[in-house]
Parts: sequence; structure tokens; C-alpha cells
Amino acid sequence: MRRKSWPGYEQKGRPKSEEESLSLKREIEEHVWRVRQFQKEEIGHLTQVLGDTLRQYSLLADFTLQLDLILAGDHDTCGSNCQSSEQLHLVRQRLEFLKSESKVFCSPYGYMHTETDEQRPISYRTQTSNDCSVDQLRRDALSRQALFTSMDGAALKKCVREGIAASDRKILWQRILNSTFLSSTPDTASNQPCSPVSESILKEIQCDLHRCLSGNLLFHSETKRNQLARILQNFASRRPEIGYCQSFGKLAAFCLVVLPEQQAANLFSYVVCDLMPGGYFAGQMTSAIEDQQILKELMKWKLPRLWRHFAHLGVDSSTVTFAWFHSLFVTSFPLPVVFALWDALLVEGHKVLFRFGLAVLHCLQPKLLSIHDCTDVLRTLSTLQNTHFDMRLLRQAAFPVLNPFSRKYIHDLRIKFRQSQLQLQ
Repeated sequence: MRRKSWPGYEQKGRPKSEEESLSLKREIEEHVWRVRQFQKEEIGHLTQVLGDTLRQYSLLADFTLQLDLILAGDHDTCGSNCQSSEQLHLVRQRLEFLKSESKVFCSPYGYMHTETDEQRPISYRTQTSNDCSVDQLRRDALSRQALFTSMDGAALKKCVREGIAASDRKILWQRILNSTFLSSTPDTASNQPCSPVSESILKEIQCDLHRCLSGNLLFHSETKRNQLARILQNFASRRPEIGYCQSFGKLAAFCLVVLPEQQAANLFSYVVCDLMPGGYFAGQMTSAIEDQQILKELMKWKLPRLWRHFAHLGVDSSTVTFAWFHSLFVTSFPLPVVFALWDALLVEGHKVLFRFGLAVLHCLQPKLLSIHDCTDVLRTLSTLQNTHFDMRLLRQAAFPVLNPFSRKYIHDLRIKFRQSQLQLQ
């Protein structure tokens, strides 16, 4: 087959003269210019498509939120006519149309994914039929609510450790908020007088709003972001001794993913002020730092081989695990792990953080033992958001495998580290 030659070249591919070489150079430059113009057009087209997709996300977020409010029977936000089956059917039609147009599927919590509902794990499916009426959906919710309300502490603990369905999580969290076995009411700051919030805190909250769960479809909606801003500002006003730290935006947003605004505010206040040890988020965050020392001690006891491996490589795991604990796993792990931890955290308390922290290390132990570089170990531990965890194995590691795991032992370790810190001072 005869080879094509460039204009101005001989058959061997060499220029005949200097003039022809210049002509060839100009032609090549023209081709390069055309390619660049084509790339610019393609980039412009892709930018337009991306903008259209983001607008679809925003619409989808609004309709998802509206559907949630209808099912919750929120008269104040939706109006009195929003509880009709016709309104529910209309919203669902719009929601399905937007999903089909943008090729986006939405989990019950507003997280986007590319799988259909049937391809999702059973515990993370929507579990509501499009043919169900509003009354039927509410009857089902009431029956599940009655089931959780009738459970005693031991039965609830067993249920949470085995894992609960996505459709029951909101009922469980509401049950915990309303339960009588909590040592204090969830919104412990509700009776305290409000103090003005400083301009610096208000500015910091506004800056963080767009960074809080940005991958969640619900927070593409201005309505949800405004709810988050109100929760954070009210908390900073009622708890000036704590104020605001960067983790609060993500914690409050995660509460809003499951609960309505007022209940989410109560849960956020309960987690920060009552569930976690004092000084975890305020000041020098001494309790959060102590937790890293406790985790290392527990790792030495429960995972001695991995602890020796880290010691040999000079790995300081607290540089990574501090972020795990301080964000209550929200920003560091895939959604199934975060929900499993929060379900157990609300029922069993702060000790669960150590259980799940060690369980993650236990599940990753074979991989970590095969790594012989300190930097690679830390990189592995800090990039787990998209890591697939077998939830059955993780729960087994967190509970049966790591037993015994007493609260008193953790308390004694905390006292020990506090005393050693005081002696150093």
C-alpha cells in the first residue's frame, strides 16, 4: 500500500527545499490551531452539560425534600394541601422524570449513585412503593415506630448491632431522642439564654455551608442549607463556651440527612454536649487528643501484631485517626460504615468510636501488614471514603471479636493519661 506523503515532502518524507519546509510548518501550525479550537468548543459544550446537570440536581433536591416533607406531614413548610395523594403522585412523577433525565438515582438519605434501587443493598433501598398511598405509608411508619418504642435497652442494642434497615433509621433516632433512659433531655441548651454570635463565627459558618456534605443531593437545595445555617448559628448562640468548630457543619448536616430540622438540632446538641466527653470540640480539644492515646493503648492490647508493625515503621496513627474521631467518621468513611457507627453511638455511647476504630484496623490488618513504608500506611488510612467494607465482618470485629471492652477500662485509661499530662506540665 502506497504511503501518503505530506504536501511539500518527497516520497521519502524529506522536504524538497527551505520554502517548502516553511509551507509545511505553517500548515502544521494551522492544524494545531484547529485542534485547539475544537478542544475549546468541546470544553464549552461539556461545561454547558455540567451546568444543566447541576440545575437538574438542584431541582431533584427540591422535589426530594418536598416528598420527604409530605410523608412527614409537615403542614408549616408544605401547606395544608400537600398531604393529598394527588400531590404526592405529582411530586413523584416529577422526581422520576428528573432521575431519568439526569441518570441520577437518589438513596433515602439524598446521596447520589448510579445504581437502580433494586441494585442497592437491601438495607439501603428506598423500601416504599410508588403505588402506596400517603395513609398506607404513615400506617407502616407507625407500626415500625411502635415496634422500636416497645423495645427495651438490651433488645434495642442487639437490633442496632445486627444492623437496621434504612427506612427504620429515622424512627430509631427519634425513639432515642424521646426515650426516657437518656440521662438528660436532648436539647440541653434550649432553656439557656441566647448570646449574640460574633461576626467571625457567622462568616465561618457561611463559608463552610457549601463544604458540608457537598456530595449529598439534599444540600444542593437552598432550603436545606438554610436549615443547616440556623442549627449552627442557634447552637453557637446558646453554647458560647463551645462556639463553632469546622466539624460541626458536617455533624449537623448528617443529622439533617435523617431528621427534620428541630429534631436534627436536638440530636446535634445531644451528641456534642452530652454524648461526647467534655472538651472534645472546645478549647484545646483535650478529650479528643486523649482518645488517640487510648486508641493506641487498645490497639496494643487488641491488635498487638499491627501495633508492633506500626512501631517498627514509625507510624503515628493519631495523625489520621484524630480526624476519624473528631468528625465521628462522617468525612472519613463510606456511608454504610458511618450509619452503622452512628446507630450504635446513639444507643451505646462514646465507647463505640473505639470499637469501630479498632474494627476498621482489624479488617485492614492484612493490607497494612503488607505495606512497609510509613507514608503509604498513612495514605491508606486517610483515603478510605471509597473503600468497600464487608459490613457483616466489620460488625463482627467491632462487637464479638473485640470483647471484652469495658467502659470502666476506657475511663481508667483516660484518667491515667490526664495524670501523666499534668505531671509533664
